Amino acid sequence: ASPQNTNYNPAVFPKAKVFVSLPGISGIDLSVNNSFGMLDILTETGDSTLIDIDRFLADQKDGAYFNATASITDLMIGFRTGENGFVTLFVNERVDATYFYPLKLVNFIWDGNANYLGESYEIDDISYDFTHYREIGVGYGRTINLFGYNVDMGARLKLLTGLFHGSIADNINMSVYTDPDDYSVTVSMQGGVSRLAGIDAIEDENFAYLGFNQNTGFGVDLGAQVELTDRITVGFSAVDLGFISWKEYSETASFNGASFSIEGSSFDDIDQLATAIVDSVESLDIDTVAGSFNTTLNSKLFLNGSYRVTENGYAQATISNYFTQGRMRSAFGIGYTQNLGNWFAASATFSAASQRGLDMGLGLMLRGGFFQTYVAVDHIFGTMDIPEASGFNMKFGINFLFGKPPE
Repeated sequence: ASPQNTNYNPAVFPKAKVFVSLPGISGIDLSVNNSFGMLDILTETGDSTLIDIDRFLADQKDGAYFNATASITDLMIGFRTGENGFVTLFVNERVDATYFYPLKLVNFIWDGNANYLGESYEIDDISYDFTHYREIGVGYGRTINLFGYNVDMGARLKLLTGLFHGSIADNINMSVYTDPDDYSVTVSMQGGVSRLAGIDAIEDENFAYLGFNQNTGFGVDLGAQVELTDRITVGFSAVDLGFISWKEYSETASFNGASFSIEGSSFDDIDQLATAIVDSVESLDIDTVAGSFNTTLNSKLFLNGSYRVTENGYAQATISNYFTQGRMRSAFGIGYTQNLGNWFAASATFSAASQRGLDMGLGLMLRGGFFQTYVAVDHIFGTMDIPEASGFNMKFGINFLFGKPPE
C-alpha cells in the first residue's frame, strides 16, 4: 500500500497516479537483531542480580552476531505513465552494520590463560562490517501480458555514494601462546585486512564530503509479479545488487605478521590486564596505507505469494534470503492483510528468522484523501519483554498520494 514497497520489489506501485515522499517523515525503516538479551547475561541470586558469563558463553553459538540496519527516505517521487507503466525517482540514506561476537576471545579472557600453559590458543572469529551510503536512482515498471498472464516487471538503477565504511576483509587469526614458566603471553596475528573510509573527513571537518565525493558505486534492483489467477499472485525480487569503490579518505591496514607480548600475567587482575593490552596494541606496528578498495552491497532475495481469500482479504507467504559479510541468512513468514477500500489496510504476520526464532508482526495503513500514514512493527514478542529483548524492527512514515489508478 505504501510507496516504500518499491524498496523491496521495484515491480509494484501504490494505488495512486502520483506519489510524493518527503525527507525525514516519509520512510524510516529501523531494524536491530542481536543473538542475546540482557537476561542471557544477568542472573538473579536471592536479592542480587549478577553477571553470569559462564551461562552466557554456554548458550551462545558460533557465528552469533549483532546487526543493525537503517533506511531513511530523503526524497521519493513516482508517477504512472499511461495505464501500464510507472516511473520512480528516489534518494535514500542506507546504513548496514554487522558485528560477529568473538566468543573464543571472550572465553579465553574469562577463563584465563592458566588452562593453556605451553599451548597456542587459536582465535579466528573476529569480524565486523559497517557501511553508510546514499543511493540516488530511477526506476521503471510496466505491466505486460506474457503467455496469457499479467506480469508486472520493474527495475531500479542506483548511483551510490559511499560515506563511511569499516570492515575486516579477511578474519583475523590470532594465536595466543602462554609461557608455562613466567605466564607471559605472546599474541601473533595472521591474515586480517582492516578497511576504513570517511573517518578522517570528519576529523578534517570536510563536510562537503558528506554531499558528494569520489566513493562511488552502482546498484540495481530487479523485481517481477505474476497474476496466475484472479486469486493467486506470486512475486520475486533481488535488491541491493551492486558495489562501491572507496577512493577518498580510504585506507587499508594489514595485521598479517603483527604480534605483541604481555609479560607475566595470569589474567587475575582485569584492570592490570586491560592496561597491558591497551599498551601493547598501541605499540603494534601495523602496515597502514592509503588506497582504494571495493565492497559489495548486502543483497537480498525475496519470493512471495498471495492468495485472495475474500474480496479485500489476502493470505500471504514470503521467503527471504539476505547476505551479511558473505554469509547467507534466511527468514520465512506467513500473514494476512485486510483492506477496506483504498483508505485502510491492516496486517498480521508470523515469521521465523535466523538467530531470533518465531515471532509476530503487525502493520497498519491509513489514507485520507492524498494523505497516507503507515506503521509496521515486527519482532513483537522479542521486543515487549525488554530484559529478554534481542531484536527490534519498525517501519513508519507519511506519504502523499494523488489520484486513483486505472482499473
